[in-house]
Amino acid sequence: MKHLSYLFLILIFFISCKKQVPLTVISQKDKIETNTSLCENLKTKGVQKILCKEWSNKKLDKAIVFSKTQSNSGEEFFAEIFTSNNLNSSIVNIYDFIKDCPVDYSINFFKESFSISDLDNNGVKEITFLYELACQGGIGPTKMKLIMIEGTNKYIIRGSRLDIVSIKNNINPNYPNSVIDKSFNAAPKFFLEYAKEKWNKNHGTKTINKSKTNTVTPYIDKWKGTYNLKLEGLVHMNETHNLNYIFKIKNDPIIIVQLDDNPKEKINCEILKVSKDTLFFQEKNSSQKSEYKLYKNQQRDYIIGGHSIYMINPPNGSYTVAKE
Repeated sequence: MKHLSYLFLILIFFISCKKQVPLTVISQKDKIETNTSLCENLKTKGVQKILCKEWSNKKLDKAIVFSKTQSNSGEEFFAEIFTSNNLNSSIVNIYDFIKDCPVDYSINFFKESFSISDLDNNGVKEITFLYELACQGGIGPTKMKLIMIEGTNKYIIRGSRLDIVSIKNNINPNYPNSVIDKSFNAAPKFFLEYAKEKWNKNHGTKTINKSKTNTVTPYIDKWKGTYNLKLEGLVHMNETHNLNYIFKIKNDPIIIVQLDDNPKEKINCEILKVSKDTLFFQEKNSSQKSEYKLYKNQQRDYIIGGHSIYMINPPNGSYTVAKE
């Protein structure tokens, strides 16, 4: 079907056209941008204040304060974000704890992991930090968490940190993998890249992204089926042609394309993301990896389309498809 390519461009959908942002951390000197001293006036939930940092966010001063409280058999950890117009009530709260631990225990906040950045250049700073929860009587992995906060949104990695002996001797024992929370599905891709870079730097175990399957399974059954698109009477270079598409949506979608009476071409695809309203899928093996968007319009018709999607000349942004 290569000789058919002059008739159409198959559904080019933009998803990676955003400008890539380098994974850099704002320096310690630059990242504290404030005209007031919020930290001096904040009351913490924890007894021991660990760290407090301030910055300006869209003309509003903010501060995050870390604290913890220790008891006979455990510890509590708090992270709270306040704004300059309300020092009595935090807008974001992180709470974690160790309770009823019969052996050695501690919650260790890694101050060197703390950063303030603006990776997507939207004027809303991202706050990122890691901490460790240990309740153990010997050598072994400890629990570790990474928290990234933008506005009131939280993105999380949960898992394990290598033990001190393995870190010192550069050993990689067979400890459990760490898990990337599904919250990162709603974040720009480079947020996760930045978070994983920090996770690895602080000796976290290998991360796995279980959330990828979770974005597909809840709604895929709703979209499964066969969708047909027939484009008849296409005129190209004074010749008239018919172009047929069959979109077979299943766990691994297939597109079947036929021009006139020529042999059919089969294109294998994979699902990128599914919601109750939209299905995104992508060609598997082509060099372009064209991406497709299937959705319903206000009239409840099934539509294949999206930004920069067109198949014929003149270009059309979307096409109605018939579901069998």
